[in-house]
Amino acid sequence: MSQQLTASKIGSQLASKLKGISDEKVIKALTVEAWNELKDKIPNPSTFSSRGLSNARKAIKEAFPDSDKPLPGYYHTIQGKGQTPRYEHLALWYLTSNTDRWEIVGDTARKTYVEGLPPLDQQAKQPEQQILTIENMTIENLNLDTETHAIVQDALNHSGMSLADFIKQACKVYGKTLVGKATQVNDLESISTEELLNNKKLRTLPGRAEELAKRAIQALISHNDNATEKSQKWFVSPAAINLLTGSKIPLIKQVFEQYKLMISDHNIKHQLSPYDHRGTGRDIKSEVSITEVKEVNLAAVSQPVVPTNNQETLVESIETTVEPAKQTTAKPSLPKATLIKVIPLDTPTLEIYEILKANPGYKVRVKDGRKAYTHVLIEGGFQTEETGEITPIDK
Repeated sequence: MSQQLTASKIGSQLASKLKGISDEKVIKALTVEAWNELKDKIPNPSTFSSRGLSNARKAIKEAFPDSDKPLPGYYHTIQGKGQTPRYEHLALWYLTSNTDRWEIVGDTARKTYVEGLPPLDQQAKQPEQQILTIENMTIENLNLDTETHAIVQDALNHSGMSLADFIKQACKVYGKTLVGKATQVNDLESISTEELLNNKKLRTLPGRAEELAKRAIQALISHNDNATEKSQKWFVSPAAINLLTGSKIPLIKQVFEQYKLMISDHNIKHQLSPYDHRGTGRDIKSEVSITEVKEVNLAAVSQPVVPTNNQETLVESIETTVEPAKQTTAKPSLPKATLIKVIPLDTPTLEIYEILKANPGYKVRVKDGRKAYTHVLIEGGFQTEETGEITPIDK
């Protein structure tokens, strides 16, 4: 039985006992007895008032309607916002959350008590401060959106549970769900790529997006290594992995951070840039399949960059040196800095900037005959090492 029905039943039973009784002491005793029974059934403070007392009082009012004339067992009152002076049944004086009223018996004592109360508008301005706990909060305290509020309210109505018990149960159930999913993370490697990619039940599995991103990187790198023409290859980027897996870019970028040097080496080895497949109309999903990847082994899928003496190639590796006196203050750097040679000298600055952004930790050398300038990425653009000139890029 729901709390509303429980309260209505107790109120109706009280009304039956009060029929024909006008002695205030008897009315008080029966009402306090019903009050205690109601409190046992609905112990939560907020729901006791909103569902318990309100429905019990409603049952009393239906059995003993307000009157504009004095009646046996009634008392005169003007309380209640927007209410007019009236006579209501004495049970309503005692059937309240304000148990101080239980000590006020008789019309004279009631009049003195009521006259000592501040006006209703002042009472509204000076609400009693109460520490909010799970036991006394209401559904409004949760600040839910309209749809969620309605769902929770319907669930409470059907369950007959207090809000506090409902929250505790919801936390328990959802907690078990998350823990259960977390225990499945260790089994990610045993799940096939096709199932991990297409099984809707696994969409919320922790670590799924990152695992798919790793497998897609491996598949794309293997595809490029096995391709015979550059036109068949794809620049390895978060955007490409997003198209292959549907995973969110921020999660993919977290994976890229783990393998950024390897991925950068791979793109440089195959002379790939973000512009290679723009405007070509190619569909990466029709050319690269990740469903055949069974396990992640990124350490073995791509060989390091191999230096070459051919001036027309895009890669030249050089050793960097750090003076002993500067070792204590120098910022951490890669043991090798790879220079990417861009020919000719009039390569657009935006293209240089894009290549630098796509290859973190590398430098770009623009070279034509005897003239050569080396550029490094800085905030908002790039700087030419030989001249110190800064080229800002309006993003």
